[in-house]
Amino acid sequence: MAGIDLSSLIKPAEAQEPVANVTDLVMIGAESNIRQIIDLSGHVPVLIEFHSTGANSLAQKLEASVRRQNGKIILVRIDGQLNPDLAAAFKVEQVPVVLALLKGQPVPLFEGDIESAEVERFVAKLLDAAASNGLKGFVTIGQGAPVNPVMEKAYEAIAAGNLDAAKKIYSEALAENPRDIEFNAGLAQVNLMIRTIDLPGSLLEDRTSPVNVRADLLATLGQFEACFALLLAEFEVSKSDQIKAQLLELFEVAGTSTPEVVTARKSLTNLLY
Repeated sequence: MAGIDLSSLIKPAEAQEPVANVTDLVMIGAESNIRQIIDLSGHVPVLIEFHSTGANSLAQKLEASVRRQNGKIILVRIDGQLNPDLAAAFKVEQVPVVLALLKGQPVPLFEGDIESAEVERFVAKLLDAAASNGLKGFVTIGQGAPVNPVMEKAYEAIAAGNLDAAKKIYSEALAENPRDIEFNAGLAQVNLMIRTIDLPGSLLEDRTSPVNVRADLLATLGQFEACFALLLAEFEVSKSDQIKAQLLELFEVAGTSTPEVVTARKSLTNLLY
């Protein structure tokens, strides 16, 4: 992979106090918290490992190295199989692959499992490069960290590959708080994962595949405009409650305030009335 290019980074003032208070130095990454992760990378370097479900060999070496840095770096683990949209966004084609985020910029580091000594060298090089460009902040772990126990439990279940457990966690939380935005989005994302995790990508190009299947696959690729267009065209003809329900759920996955959702929701309203 390409080397580190930090020429476009601007040097901020050196941090004298913790830039953030986090629950742990090792996080589970998903679409629901990627914005928080990107924001953190503006203060401390973030190491991201894209891995396959259940793979832990490289993670153990990465975690050991990160914890030795006392909050100067954060490790984020993302299951590439369960988060294909994030993998596509970061141009990840195979796992494991490790990259860094510096001020929101992805920086490729290495591919494949490597020895502990090599991990240490990469982490040291990353810290030196970050420091030379002004990223000298650090995070602390403590009671002040913003913790949502429901989201944490769901993330852990997803990371373990137990999507049914994650669905149960979100469903039970929504029974008590049916209007919670994060829980609704989380449940919608898990439902999409459950529907698509075993589907071959070739079905997307097969025009004989059901519309709802092709729409789900488009959603996993982040192609929401095409996904919504496909479902809206089907709904215009069939007026199917199932298609309508799928649209509403995928609105949650895409983000209810995104331009694609705003436009598609208007089109759906026009079709309904």
